[in-house]
Amino acid sequence: MNVELRPPAAIKPYEKNPRDNDEAVNAVAESIRRFGFRQPIVVDADGVIVCGHTRWKAVQRLGFAVVPVHVASDLTPEQIRAYRIADNKTAELASGTWSCCRSSWPSCRAPASTGRCWASTRTSSPGCSTPA
Repeated sequence: MNVELRPPAAIKPYEKNPRDNDEAVNAVAESIRRFGFRQPIVVDADGVIVCGHTRWKAVQRLGFAVVPVHVASDLTPEQIRAYRIADNKTAELASGTWSCCRSSWPSCRAPASTGRCWASTRTSSPGCSTPA
């Protein structure tokens, strides 16, 4: 996979992005601030975001001069559409019990109704594979 650096201003949001992600931007910005930028924004050949709208908004808020970008130039327009849907919808298929991980992440600010921790949804911890 080729990754290049681009200024956030050179990246265009996908105008039909269905996800309302504004409430997640602060959490993603904090994650990037703490752990670095670990997943490139994926764009099409025209520089339009395929995956990574929330990361793009977060780096703008953080004032990054450049961000890692992967140009998915090998995908057809049909594959780009399918990838956008898959990237947004497949996470909904997963579930988890984050209450077992609170000792590992004391700063976890999980709403009582969901039990999910914003800071740890992609990280596993020993003993967290089974519900508490």
